[in-house]
Amino acid sequence: MFEQQDYILRLIAITGEALRRALEQFQIGHNAQALKLTEEAIGRSLDTDPELVLRLTPEGLTTFLGIGTLADDRRLELLAEALEMRSSILRSLDRADEADLDERRATAVRLLVTAAPVPPETM
Repeated sequence: MFEQQDYILRLIAITGEALRRALEQFQIGHNAQALKLTEEAIGRSLDTDPELVLRLTPEGLTTFLGIGTLADDRRLELLAEALEMRSSILRSLDRADEADLDERRATAVRLLVTAAPVPPETM
């Protein structure tokens, strides 16, 4: 249990660091490097290949995240932030369609985090 918790905390730290570096690169105009770092953060947040996440529609991503317990709320929040940052970078590169898709993915993830748990059935 503790090893899994340590692992999750480590993923969160690595994801946050990738996002911090991406923001720095974006602020100084190194958009290609910033884009690469946001994709690293996306992959780290779920401990999966970022290409998988980036190939899914917002609905598909929600379904994927709903399978089992792939990520806790903290990791999902970081995923949403990474998708939002990637969207901003893509928009600055005049890739509006991709940016819009990432914004919709981020919104879907945030809705998943804020969704109220379903109350157990009463007998």
